[in-house]
Amino acid sequence: MRKKVIKVSNLKLGGKNSIVIKGMIKTSLEDNKNFLKEVKLLKQEGCQILRVAIEKEGDLKVIDRLRKLIDIPLEADIHFNYRLALSALEKGVDCLRLNPLNIYKKSHLTKIAKLAKEKSTPIRVGVNSGGFKKRMDSRELAQAMVKKVFSYVEFLESLNFKRIMVSAKAESCLATILANQILYKKLPYPIHLGLTATGPLYEGLIKSCLTLGILIYQGIGSAIRVSLNSSSWEEVRTAGWILQSLGKGCFYPEIISCPTCSRCKVDLKKKVEKFKEMVYKNKDSLYNKNMKVALMGCVVNGPGEASTSDLGLAFAGRRALLFKRGKIIKAIEERGSLDTLLYFLKRS
Repeated sequence: MRKKVIKVSNLKLGGKNSIVIKGMIKTSLEDNKNFLKEVKLLKQEGCQILRVAIEKEGDLKVIDRLRKLIDIPLEADIHFNYRLALSALEKGVDCLRLNPLNIYKKSHLTKIAKLAKEKSTPIRVGVNSGGFKKRMDSRELAQAMVKKVFSYVEFLESLNFKRIMVSAKAESCLATILANQILYKKLPYPIHLGLTATGPLYEGLIKSCLTLGILIYQGIGSAIRVSLNSSSWEEVRTAGWILQSLGKGCFYPEIISCPTCSRCKVDLKKKVEKFKEMVYKNKDSLYNKNMKVALMGCVVNGPGEASTSDLGLAFAGRRALLFKRGKIIKAIEERGSLDTLLYFLKRS
């Protein structure tokens, strides 16, 4: 089936275009200081479409504020109140997310679709498993989500509205995978990938990487939003790493490290975390982000096992071996070695 391409402001989604990373504001819209900080961090981390929940009439003013802060497309997330969807469209949002489980009256949807068509604004038909009252196994849930999406899309198409994106998210990995496989097979529209209610951070990371990784590997997905019980910028960073790990983009230098053993005489975990933050803080000044950097706990796991790395350090007590593509450049003091490594990274 030929896949449609839609535009969200200046971004093309669908077809053979690259997968877009979405981020969502979590800070209270009344908390001005932290709101501004979060928006800045999301943009720095690589958010390409910013999503904001519009819960009440007063929230609509945030659209004007965001227009002054960012130059990336803005998606309004609307539930229950169709009038808020109309107001968001009038405000000029770049995309509208509607939930078929709580905005479903045909008269309301007709008004939204008419205005969205006039504004050339796409609508994401987004179903979440939490909206179903009945308990179902993964396959039943996948079918139920898909049925809701199909019905909504069919009605929009009857109104001659086809600027559509679809999504089906569950807390279940299997239900999410199955639902999106069906959507990809049966519908031509771009798919927004994600899970919902993923649980604690560690579990959420595993579920997100597993589910989204499988779907993206199968060629499914035009946009990705990782949902974690954590900060929004970590969600965007995780999305970037999922895509980069599957060869779908390059956002940061890749850091590899050995798991350590009794030969290791340094706190490698601490060094890896420190260097990671050094890289993220300096990523805009890196000439080449497509680099693999190794931090190894001893000379046994050093240049030899990390020979595929572009740069690296192998620690040996108070000294460290600096190497490049498997060849030792020089031995340096362990203290300050991370600064030296970053220096070489910036110039590679």
